Amino acid sequence: MNNILFFVHYNKSGKVHDHVVYLLERIRSIYSRIVLISNSPLPSAEAARLMTIVDEIYERANTGFDFYAWKEGMDRERLDRLASYETVTLMNDTCFGPIFDLESIYHTMRTDECHFWGMTNHREKKEIIPELGTSLPEHLQSFFLVFKAPVLASPVWRDFWASMECESDVFRVIAKYEIQLTRLLCEAGFRYRALLDTRFINLAPEELSYVPADLCLGNALPLLKIKALLQHRDPKHVIRQIAWRSDYPTELIERYFSQDIQPDKSVLYCNKTLIKDSAMGFQQGLKIALHIHVFYIDVWERYLERLKNFDFDHWIFITTDSNEKATEVKNLALKIPNQKRQEIRIVVLSNRGRDIMPWLFLSDELEQFDVVLHAHTKRSPTAAGWIGESWQQDVFDTILDQAPDIVEEFSAYPELGIVIPDVPRFWRYVAPVSPERERFFVPLMEDLWAEMGCSRAVDFRGSPAFVMPYGTMFWYRPLALKRLTSLGINEDRIPPEPLPEHTLLHAIERSLVYIAWDAGFDYRVVVPREIPTGFADVIERNRMLPLPPMAKTVSISISSASDADSSKGLPVSFFGRVAAKLRTLARPRKIVKMLMPYGALRIYQKLAERHRRRRILAPRDVPAPVKPRTQKYNDYWLRTHRHLHPLNVVAEGGATPRLNLVISSLGRAQLFGGIATCTGLATVVAKALDLHLRIITRDGGATHEQYLAIMAAMGIEPHRNISFYSDSSRNETGRGSAPLYCSSGDLFLASSWWTATALRNNVDNKKVYHIIQEDELMFYQMGDEHLNCLNALNAPDSKYLVNSGYLHRWFKDAYPKIYKNSVVFEPVFKKDLSRTFAEKNKYNLFFYARLTNPRNMFWFGMRVIDECFKRGILDTGQWDVHLAGDDSVQPVEFSGGKKPSTRGILSWDEYHEFLKTVDVGICLIDTPHPGYPVYDVASAGGVALTNTLYTKTEFSCSANIIACVLDLEEAIDGLRRAAELAANTEARRKNYLEQTIPDSWTESLAGVVDFFAKEMRTSA
Repeated sequence: MNNILFFVHYNKSGKVHDHVVYLLERIRSIYSRIVLISNSPLPSAEAARLMTIVDEIYERANTGFDFYAWKEGMDRERLDRLASYETVTLMNDTCFGPIFDLESIYHTMRTDECHFWGMTNHREKKEIIPELGTSLPEHLQSFFLVFKAPVLASPVWRDFWASMECESDVFRVIAKYEIQLTRLLCEAGFRYRALLDTRFINLAPEELSYVPADLCLGNALPLLKIKALLQHRDPKHVIRQIAWRSDYPTELIERYFSQDIQPDKSVLYCNKTLIKDSAMGFQQGLKIALHIHVFYIDVWERYLERLKNFDFDHWIFITTDSNEKATEVKNLALKIPNQKRQEIRIVVLSNRGRDIMPWLFLSDELEQFDVVLHAHTKRSPTAAGWIGESWQQDVFDTILDQAPDIVEEFSAYPELGIVIPDVPRFWRYVAPVSPERERFFVPLMEDLWAEMGCSRAVDFRGSPAFVMPYGTMFWYRPLALKRLTSLGINEDRIPPEPLPEHTLLHAIERSLVYIAWDAGFDYRVVVPREIPTGFADVIERNRMLPLPPMAKTVSISISSASDADSSKGLPVSFFGRVAAKLRTLARPRKIVKMLMPYGALRIYQKLAERHRRRRILAPRDVPAPVKPRTQKYNDYWLRTHRHLHPLNVVAEGGATPRLNLVISSLGRAQLFGGIATCTGLATVVAKALDLHLRIITRDGGATHEQYLAIMAAMGIEPHRNISFYSDSSRNETGRGSAPLYCSSGDLFLASSWWTATALRNNVDNKKVYHIIQEDELMFYQMGDEHLNCLNALNAPDSKYLVNSGYLHRWFKDAYPKIYKNSVVFEPVFKKDLSRTFAEKNKYNLFFYARLTNPRNMFWFGMRVIDECFKRGILDTGQWDVHLAGDDSVQPVEFSGGKKPSTRGILSWDEYHEFLKTVDVGICLIDTPHPGYPVYDVASAGGVALTNTLYTKTEFSCSANIIACVLDLEEAIDGLRRAAELAANTEARRKNYLEQTIPDSWTESLAGVVDFFAKEMRTSA
């Protein structure tokens, strides 16, 4: 079958999950061509694995979501060529499958009368959806869509994709494209079919967006939406049903949830219990260490009884708080020999930070081992004796008595990063942990997460309960917790004993499993040998349900009996309530219970509940003042310096070198700046040196369509081997962005001092080349940003690409370092060969009017134009004025009643069409270079007016460029001369034909290409 598939992939961490690879492998035979469009960066190893399955990979920034990704993929293939295929399939990676055979369905649908089809549809919903701003027409859901040849050849299909805009809001994508495509095609006379038609199924409104998993399996749909499984009340039942009804490897589902969903959510979908596999057998080769912090000697004796049963080689590291204890620890250990024990090392440390600080102190030494046990002599001196003993017994039954099974699991499962004991029975049945109590730890956990620089987004605040090693005893791989152990936490951050309830130690305890997950590792939970039945959980939960308040019940019955017409209970005085409470407390059993530690715990819980209810019932019209939260200096700095956020560079060996261009965005606001030049320069260099080009945007996306438009406007052949990356979605402290995979041979082009600074934070400065198109220091008054810019311009080993000889000559005296360590190129402007120079009655005056940028001399230029109308130099009936370059310019009227047109920021096509009509252009920019609009106007056949500031003393390249001193009378005279020359068509045409403004990027950038070729040879 001649079918083509456009498959969109997205994963913020850059990983391609195994279920995606499996899906592509199983459906490969259906398609003659598969194009994988990745909305996230791919490591070279993942790309290489995918290239064994697909025909092409196109990597782009995550802009426009799936629909715009499909558009760009089809644009690269060319829409007119798609009509030669039998079908075009659009698909994304938001589903598992194929659970049932998909190829047979293709054969069936091939002869079906429909013109396009999909897995499921959404029935019509006439109510307005607030997020969408519209109702929902009947439509096919977009995770899987197949279009046949008649649709592909239709104008409605081509127009739909050609008119598509890159939207940044997912609801606008749904409203404008997903729900409209089906409607447009049906209105054009095409028919569709859904394998599961929801129009005739009674579903709740919220179920329509994903269709329940039961229905999908019951109807043998090949693809199951991931969301359908996430929303199911019993997801493990669904997974078992998939395993029973199909040959789909359900371990792929569990692996995906483990890797992509934070631990307290993935535990609902995956079996995290460590199960002894008798067939697995112990695999030798792991080097194992035990770190035990000994504070209570009697508990250490209990450890020794269990350690002697360890049947694997191990090294023991003991920390304690006195020399006397150290001697006793060693003597007790010698009394109980163990042939598998290789060495005991004892370290005496101060009694600060309990067991965690000693462990962190030894963490560097423990990194030489493959697997480490961290434990301590647990006891709870502030609670009843049985509480600590019960907790201790649970830990011993799990991480010590089952140690051989744990080591086997580490040996068999390389992705296993941490093993923790199950929730102790005390916290499970006697005093269950509540979100209200745990929420006090969340700010500490969030601060720790940020301090470690963890890459994944985690929602501690929304967690019902943390997956954690209660008591901080666990097995782990050192690499899994490297972010924590390398943090360098010192004792000064830990309060002295007695330890308060909410400290950094408590945050570490609750974060360990999440840290391992962030590092890409999985976790397991060791359950006690004596596993309670489900009945125990149900009974204990029901015992804790609160009974109806007795006072309220009595009040209602008395009220009902005495006065049937009254809805109020009898009032109870304050003294009556006090007397009732005292009578209750007078009972001996109550007094004894109150004096017990558990009674104190219940008092605390009741007080906390009363506080919570008061807070909920408190009036909300006047919010309480919120005290500003103390910020760490580094986070405070990052929040106020977004432009200097480091990129999330991840090194990967063996990858093909890329040329990386770092810019703000390719949006319309960048039209008149040097972003287009940077993009053109990068394209020419990458093509000449056969390098992959990657465009990195920091403040917005970049689409392939935008890139093609810029290349067309510049007259440069686009680079085929190109990808896009954006970290504009990073949070306020610069975290949460997708990884930027880079090889040691990657080169980086910085488009500004701030992008150069951001790169130098984690890229070798010898690989960073600063494209300088301004004297960037002129942007700032004296202060922090002036200093930051100055330091960036003078960074050691810096190399520069300077745009124009005017700017380069300015640097000779202003910045000798830049002058000496730079290569120069001239900007290029294509002549408009279609321009005619006929006499006319109306002329167009273009003013590069950027009100928001002071250096563009907006008010001075406006005054010059106004004076020329006032003095009659410009005739109001003969000259039309156009203000362009800034959307913020308000309507205005010049002398003589002349009203200019305010064009704002133009697109590339709009700008170049507009230039064909310009007779005089004014660009008075206060810089050491003329500014692009000067050359744009002259190259389009107009007359340009600029100034003679700095090194701009002459313009031998074109007699149609007039330069004047920035004096009002001189500028008025300059505009007079420009208007006269514009009206003198013969002189203007002659100057145009004789001008020598560079018009070939290949020639202009030849020196830059040679420079980079030499750089690559030198670094090779």
